[in-house]
Amino acid sequence: MPADGAGPVSPVSADRSEILSLLLSHLKARKRLSWRRGWADVWKEEYTQACSILAAGRYAKLAKQAEGLHRWVNARKFSVVVVGEFSRGKSRLINELLDRPILPVRTLPTTALRTTVTYHNKEMLVHVGPDGKKTGYPLKEQAWQQFLAGEGRADPQGTLYVGVDIPWLGQHRLELVDTPGTGDLVERRTILAEEALTGADGVIIAVSARTPVSGTERKWIQSRLLAREVPRIMVVITKLDQIEEESRARVVAHIRDKVREISPVVEVYVAHGWSGEEGVPGGREQIIRRLMDWADAPEHSQLREQAARDRLAGLLTIAADDLRCRAEQARNQRTQKAQDQQQAARQAAEQAGQLWDMMISELKDRAPACISSIRGFAAEKEQLLLEKFQYELSHVSEPKRWWEEDYPYRMKMEMTGFSTAMEQEFARTFSDDLRGINETMARNYRQTLSVGRIGIMDKDLIDISSGEQIAGLEDIQKKKVNFQVGRTLATAAGYVLLAGTGGPAAIVTNLCLGAGSTVLGEKVFRSSVDVQRGKVLEAVKGQVEQFTKRAISAAEQNINQAYRRMCGEIMQRKELWLDTQTRKPAESMADERGGSLDKLLLETENLIARLTRHQGGGTDDGALCQGG
Repeated sequence: MPADGAGPVSPVSADRSEILSLLLSHLKARKRLSWRRGWADVWKEEYTQACSILAAGRYAKLAKQAEGLHRWVNARKFSVVVVGEFSRGKSRLINELLDRPILPVRTLPTTALRTTVTYHNKEMLVHVGPDGKKTGYPLKEQAWQQFLAGEGRADPQGTLYVGVDIPWLGQHRLELVDTPGTGDLVERRTILAEEALTGADGVIIAVSARTPVSGTERKWIQSRLLAREVPRIMVVITKLDQIEEESRARVVAHIRDKVREISPVVEVYVAHGWSGEEGVPGGREQIIRRLMDWADAPEHSQLREQAARDRLAGLLTIAADDLRCRAEQARNQRTQKAQDQQQAARQAAEQAGQLWDMMISELKDRAPACISSIRGFAAEKEQLLLEKFQYELSHVSEPKRWWEEDYPYRMKMEMTGFSTAMEQEFARTFSDDLRGINETMARNYRQTLSVGRIGIMDKDLIDISSGEQIAGLEDIQKKKVNFQVGRTLATAAGYVLLAGTGGPAAIVTNLCLGAGSTVLGEKVFRSSVDVQRGKVLEAVKGQVEQFTKRAISAAEQNINQAYRRMCGEIMQRKELWLDTQTRKPAESMADERGGSLDKLLLETENLIARLTRHQGGGTDDGALCQGG
């Protein structure tokens, strides 16, 4: 009998919740299946319309990229791109996963082409040249020689495909993509690595245990992967077997913690020489199992479909920008004869080419001026900081207590302010330079430059205790000096296009400074107060000078990179603009088709809006936000 006098429970009532749950699951499954079938039809319609637009606008290169995007969508393969700085063991890692020496491995950087390893029952090496010509080779060591990087000869062109008879690749429709090193001095190789991310469903970052998580590797993860919202990212520690066994656990834990600081969603594995301590899985089988989980995850198709629409919208945006320029040109040319149009176009292009080159030259010249300004600014800040500490020391009666308890907190705050001020000074100078360039471009070409986030200070630069004894964190936590500023890098975001739209955030730092940073013996603190003040001031001066020197060195590199990037942007705009100006009147469709360019532009903008519209009904339970 039921307890507490309750009546009998109906079997129908008992099963009702289970039946409702099963019915709801069935309806959700049917909704997802219906959406998948519907998406294929929608994508085909959108892709066909995009091809029609690009063909009408005569954008052959963009149409070819759209065709490749369509093949990527229909291929239904899961592409894992392996990236990393040069000599990080990327090719060796892929060989270990395949359990065969497929890719060439040497002590010097060897990978000069993007190389895709995929399943095929007939093993061979295929080279696809820039012209699309395919050439097959037996999968032997001799076949690789002509495609490797080498001193004194130009890099080969094209793409490599390697077919291997390895069942687990075929069963899970996986392909592994080897890329040139991201830190390679040959810029084209770095660009190839970045382009490979366009078709990436997942990314493996190879990080060497010998040089764990450098500043450039951190930037790569943040700006190239997290900013692009790559859904699945894995850091794999290589070359751990080259580290002494007693040091391996410390190295693995250090890399794991560094990666968690960057993003908690990035997974960490060890390639070899590791048995799975510190909560970090290791070995070939563990990595392969995770890749299989990624490829077999149900949300994989939805993530790819969303990426396909975003990338197609990006191609159409490039076409739309050029169509606006061409439409304006067409309206101006309708009242002129073809010969006059062509002559005027040549003259305008010649003059404009000089102005474009002048802008690029001017921007290049501004980089040393900006660096000089930053140096002077840093020197002033350094002098003010030393004077501030000197004044503070002159008024303390116990220099030892100030050095051990007050100084670490004060130094951290001053360095944070110093770094933020450096960012602001750079943002002001850089935005002034770009404003002048944009005014010239807007006045003459109806174009402006837009850039992403640019920062010149790194978190690691705040750690001035390199090579010296550092106070233990547990000791400092007992004092008020344990102060955490935060985890957001100071950047010049918002300053590059329009000045004054917002200030940089506080710089990242978690620094332990104090008596341990520069050791002052008890003998010093048994001296007179004046002697103590002098010794402490000398130590403070050394740390401030060291920090300033490192900050300026890093800032110079980042400033030069920022200006080079802007020069490259202007060069691309120049080439497209000159191509438009020198196009024959018949090719511009101005006389034959009148306002057709305006209609084509409107059609392009409508399709872009459709592609980028939020797909609220296309996913279920936040599937698009989950990694595999």
